[in-house]
Amino acid sequence: MFFTSLGSRILAVSNQHPVTLTYDTDTAALAAGPSLPDGLLNGHDIFVPAADKLYAFGRHRDEPHSVEVMSSSSSAAEKHLCSSSLIPSRDWSWRSVAPSPFTEDEMIRSYAVHPHGRTVFVSTPSRTFSFDAGNGGGWGFHGDWELPFEGQGYFDSDLDAWVGLGDDGYIGTCQVPSRSSGSSSTAEELDWKTAKDKLWNDEQEHLEPTLTCMGNARFCLVDSVEGELQITTFRLRYSRKGELQIIDRSTSSCPVPKYTSTFSPVAFWM
Repeated sequence: MFFTSLGSRILAVSNQHPVTLTYDTDTAALAAGPSLPDGLLNGHDIFVPAADKLYAFGRHRDEPHSVEVMSSSSSAAEKHLCSSSLIPSRDWSWRSVAPSPFTEDEMIRSYAVHPHGRTVFVSTPSRTFSFDAGNGGGWGFHGDWELPFEGQGYFDSDLDAWVGLGDDGYIGTCQVPSRSSGSSSTAEELDWKTAKDKLWNDEQEHLEPTLTCMGNARFCLVDSVEGELQITTFRLRYSRKGELQIIDRSTSSCPVPKYTSTFSPVAFWM
């Protein structure tokens, strides 16, 4: 199960079931959205909101990668895709867009949306590309390097950087690369600056932690650790020496419901 947000709505999708569920935080209404296309079922999918649409990068074993987009069915309504007046099952639909440049053996390891909101950077363990979501699709190659974080990265304007989690319990920042493919500024790997303190202990049994950006260099980490749901809020800042620091850290916990054993909990800041 994967959760993401689009405007005032929280969307829940699964590669095991075709239905898309949407929860409108403005009206507290739950509705069914359009069914997932066949190319996204029973595979490894990444869902990314960009340019007021929901993009899905799908991968099936021994099959070419696919890129699908969920948008409104009319050009007039497309500008207001996130409006509560739209009916997801009737006004939204999925369609295929630009073919993926990845080989059958490659898997997306990390991704982030450029600050302007229309370009998605995606990395495999060896290569990085950008996808232009604002102009109908199109790929750019940026080099034989990867984004330094695991999973999703978030842009924070106060830090002027992407923020993401490493696979070792650390959080870090890196500069945002140029959108121009082949640019000299993205010919090499991005500088990854990590905080000294860890956010979680690998010795504890936990599900995959998820990060949420709350703006103004504030973040929330949600994790299921040994039968408890742990919620950690904190701020990031640079010291006078340019070192990344975690400050104002606070952790609360509660028992984990039994149904959370199959997926990682997610928090939203809307």
